[in-house]
Amino acid sequence: MEKRNRLISFGNLFIPPPGGTSTIPAADKTPPSSSLISASFINLRYANQSVDQKLDLYLPAKGNKPYRVIVWFHGGGWFLGDKQDDIAQSAEPFLSAGYAVVSANYRLSRRVIFPAQIYDAKAVIRWIRAKAGRYQLDPNKIIAAGGSAGGHLAALLGTSGDVKEMEDLSSGNPEQSSRVNAVVEWYGPVDFLQMDSQHAELGQPGYHSEDNSPESNLIGGTITANSEKCLAATPMHYIKKNNPPFYIQHGKADVAVPYLQSVELAEALRKVIGAENVALEILENGGHLDPVHMSPFYMEKILNFLDKHLR
Repeated sequence: MEKRNRLISFGNLFIPPPGGTSTIPAADKTPPSSSLISASFINLRYANQSVDQKLDLYLPAKGNKPYRVIVWFHGGGWFLGDKQDDIAQSAEPFLSAGYAVVSANYRLSRRVIFPAQIYDAKAVIRWIRAKAGRYQLDPNKIIAAGGSAGGHLAALLGTSGDVKEMEDLSSGNPEQSSRVNAVVEWYGPVDFLQMDSQHAELGQPGYHSEDNSPESNLIGGTITANSEKCLAATPMHYIKKNNPPFYIQHGKADVAVPYLQSVELAEALRKVIGAENVALEILENGGHLDPVHMSPFYMEKILNFLDKHLR
């Protein structure tokens, strides 16, 4: 297949496929407001296999100790992005509600392919539990969260917590569990092989089956020729009754990741863990990376969902 050097549009961010060329608008790296933070710890190492394995930790100015923890995984098609990208927008609503926030980097697909990314995500969770006492974190109230590629990792954390082949204990703190207690997932790709057919169903152009798509680069080959690797990266493949509650949100106008991906995930979860443990919000006019996803109206819904399930 001929590689296409074109831009993939993710809302207001334009991402070239790996190997493509373009000027990418710089992400906003403004830190969260100091009035919301009692302490911050930047570039903490959670593993020692790569310089990418670092996280930032923000403790809230107000809140009950030990703090509930939001663990944020950035988007960027798994091949770009940084833990400080748009961190104020991602962290401030949770800090205001008394949560500690961890924002973590993970190894990107331009350096190493899947499952390295989920290995890193699980190493982050194990690190949090190992350091919970030092930072006054609640090891029983850890929420995985993220948008787009980060949403995929958050969802995979939620369903594969006890799957040994999805974990590399050599990356640190092997005595700790990598299970999370809830998931907040925004517009993540969760079933790679269905994405283009869902785009077609919605009358949208698809590009995920191309050999230079973000999904193909993540698994190290064109997705249509690597169905087993795609299955390993599919959160629905690991769903069990003991999976944590999920809050899922997706914009119906998303042309980067079809909203039917989130419908598929929510339906699969409801069948196993119960409809009462799964919230699905489809935003009628919401796009990819649309600020409406983290507007006060929807953040209140998310926080109420977490309050209900993490008492």
